Amino acid sequence: MNNPPKKQKTWRSLQHAALGILVVPLVGLILDATSGFYILRHSQSIYGICIGLVMFAALYLLGEVGATWINSKDKASHPLYLRISHIFLLLMYIFFIAALVWIAFKYIGIITI
Repeated sequence: MNNPPKKQKTWRSLQHAALGILVVPLVGLILDATSGFYILRHSQSIYGICIGLVMFAALYLLGEVGATWINSKDKASHPLYLRISHIFLLLMYIFFIAALVWIAFKYIGIITI
């Protein structure tokens, strides 16, 4: 077995972390652009913009992973009551993620009532 040295593993993990730090806000910016730049227009500071974009991207990715997992359990051969329960579970998960987005944006001051 040809195992890389410990320094090379550490360097590789730092590269992945740096890439993640750059990609997550970019994904948040793209998502904000598709929703009409709501975060950029309503945030009062640059820190609010950065935190809002990162939270938006992270919660979006969490929603995508959960929805994919729920959809993978659904088969066309399942009985109707089981398929309806999967749809209900998917809708509840969507409402949960939307509530998390609302609470997070309310906490950092992007959404005001």
